[in-house]
Amino acid sequence: MSTKDGQDSIRVAGQVKIANFQAPQYLQRTGNGFYSNGQLGDNFAGLVDNSIPGSGSNGKIKQYALELSNVDLTNEFAMMISHQRSFQAGSRIVTTSDAILTEAVNLKR
Repeated sequence: MSTKDGQDSIRVAGQVKIANFQAPQYLQRTGNGFYSNGQLGDNFAGLVDNSIPGSGSNGKIKQYALELSNVDLTNEFAMMISHQRSFQAGSRIVTTSDAILTEAVNLKR
């Protein structure tokens, strides 16, 4: 915003605050991505803090920024392959022990 003399001036319109809750699962969904902590005077989710972003342990709010997923796809795929191979190895152990027990039963006959 420019003034009459051509100088830029900054006007503070307000401050966005971040709310932290002890039990966010008790927030009530009101629709369109909005949640409520109840009527005036209610505190279902246990409001802990309602402070300025970037202060203390609060995060920051960035204009025109997109929030990324908290999932590392490379690591998750590696873990999935590892778990799948572990499952296959366990399955082979069961199959082999079943074959050995079948042979033991056949030897007794």
